[in-house]
Amino acid sequence: MLEEKGTEEKDTTEIVSQAETEQVWPPKPKIATKPASLQKTLISMLIFTGLFLILGLELRFVLILVLVLLFHELGHFVAMQFFGFTNLNIFFLPFFGALATGSKEKFEEREEALTILAGPVPGIVLGILLLVIQKTFSIPRLQGVPETFLALNMLNLLPVPPLDGGRLAETLFVRGHIIIEWIFLSLALVALLSFAWAFQTFSPLFLAFFLLMRIRSSLNINKMRKKLRKMSVNYNKNYVDLTDEEYYLLSNGISRAVKQELPKGLIFSWIMTVLQPVSLKPLTFIEKTGILLLWIASFLVPIMIYSYYFRQEIMDAQPSLFTLVNQIQLNFS
Repeated sequence: MLEEKGTEEKDTTEIVSQAETEQVWPPKPKIATKPASLQKTLISMLIFTGLFLILGLELRFVLILVLVLLFHELGHFVAMQFFGFTNLNIFFLPFFGALATGSKEKFEEREEALTILAGPVPGIVLGILLLVIQKTFSIPRLQGVPETFLALNMLNLLPVPPLDGGRLAETLFVRGHIIIEWIFLSLALVALLSFAWAFQTFSPLFLAFFLLMRIRSSLNINKMRKKLRKMSVNYNKNYVDLTDEEYYLLSNGISRAVKQELPKGLIFSWIMTVLQPVSLKPLTFIEKTGILLLWIASFLVPIMIYSYYFRQEIMDAQPSLFTLVNQIQLNFS
């Protein structure tokens, strides 16, 4: 009995000693999941519509614009829902368009690429169908609708961030290569500024502003990652895989990098920005080729069909994406 009691006391002492030496880390914040808010979508849609009407745009054109944007974002929304994204929402942004948002900790590049294409490609397909119907049956109420579907969705596929085409280009060719990313963003910025100067229009300057902010943000993130690497702090992880210890080390490293104690909310934002999520499965060469061909076809097929129906009107002009934009103005005038 005395021997057994002595053994129990020894085991207890070892457990207490081990517990005292183990570091207890504060738990990392949990990311709350929220259901989609139809109310917020409708309110943003009404504000979007009202502002354009106040500016004097025709009601029919504004309603068609809202319809095209909603159909486009619903494509993103449905794709994200199919692939298991959370915190899904659709917002209308006055003067900029609309935005479908969602988040997923672990994803495949294939899912991301298909989610990006799920917005513009169905809109282009629908635009082609409506164009064929309009030209076959001469339905006056469809006037301007096919052109709006085609023009907005094709413009959205241009390889310029933050458009879907820019995001797709980054997914296919740029991700993980910081120098290539900076070159890509810089070339896109130069292209936008050149277009604005050549056509004497201010609309590309909005995208140029976002690109400048994106480049500035990318430089700051890269600078922070360099400092974290010097501290041997690992940021090549998805948030869901971070242990409490790793979150603490990241937050401590960020505070040391900026040389001040930051609020918890700001620390969390920095961590979510600095983390470099690891894709579960990169795109294969065949998948990249297929997506690239679909991307190219989304430009060529509408232009060929549009050229067929309007060959007389564009005989003296080079068929291009901007022909669609001009045709919209004609149809609404």
